Amino acid sequence: MIMLSKNRVLDALLKFVVISAAVHLIVLAAYSLKTGQFTWLNYFKMIGIDLFFPNVLESPQATFLSMTTVAALYILIFFLFTKKAG
Repeated sequence: MIMLSKNRVLDALLKFVVISAAVHLIVLAAYSLKTGQFTWLNYFKMIGIDLFFPNVLESPQATFLSMTTVAALYILIFFLFTKKAG
């Protein structure tokens, strides 16, 4: 398995967080399919930002803004935290 860190304790913690996040997404996707309420897959709801800004999920642009935020974060992480192969 790929080591995320040279420190075994930190490596285990990082892998635990990644696996927990993946399971969390699977549960949310299954629940969304079961209930037909796809707002559970909204990034802002996942991270709990709606606890501070309750109306963020009610705007017509909420889904678009959520998807745009996810794409921007992915691109940022890709360019800042990954290296080119070779």
